[in-house]
Amino acid sequence: RLGMYMSSYANPLVWEIKEMIDHGALGKIQSVRARDAHRGGLRAKKGAWRGSADMTGGGSFVQLSIHAINLLQWWIGSRVSEVFAFSGNQHCPNIGGDDVTVATTRFESGVFGTFDSGYASDGQTREVYGTRGWLNLTRNDRELELYLDEPWHGKHIVYDTPGRLLRVPAPPHKLSDAASPINPQRMFIDRLLADQPPFMDGESGRYDLAVIAAAYESAKSGKPIAVKSSSSG
Repeated sequence: RLGMYMSSYANPLVWEIKEMIDHGALGKIQSVRARDAHRGGLRAKKGAWRGSADMTGGGSFVQLSIHAINLLQWWIGSRVSEVFAFSGNQHCPNIGGDDVTVATTRFESGVFGTFDSGYASDGQTREVYGTRGWLNLTRNDRELELYLDEPWHGKHIVYDTPGRLLRVPAPPHKLSDAASPINPQRMFIDRLLADQPPFMDGESGRYDLAVIAAAYESAKSGKPIAVKSSSSG
């Protein structure tokens, strides 16, 4: 069995956000945005693995934005189908690939999205915009900004102020907490023991990389690129 580890899923807020979207708390989803960036590229040493496009497949987009691409496809229950992107290296000579990429996307469901990455600037967001509200998981997934038309009462999120912004801190959690039922390693082992498929399987990871490849191809060609499905090779 092949499973994929993504640290985002150790955060309880990530699971409740999925529940909110599935239950229509944000209404019909129209667009999503995500940013993954830090200034590590400015301090990158020559020869480090992050600086090797051959070893990593690119630069900031494949190394950073792949987390948001994976998460947002799962949140809204739809895959990215088409990408148009700009990509380059502006300020980080020791990063062999891109130090900035901005990609606009179309999902199979019709939702539009924007993903951007950077190694010479800071910031992380995961934003979802719907017909009845919006949310932004920010500050490295430590805080949720929420604005809804209706109340929401969940396990970790209690929203009683429709039409007003609420900020919710993420519950304490550790990636090393093996007792947590949403620990990614624990989920993989539990499903193996129950003879169930992994929560995030290898095909999901392959498709995430296909989105990244489409973005890089688009940046080179100057044209929108369709994401290749597993059936198309």
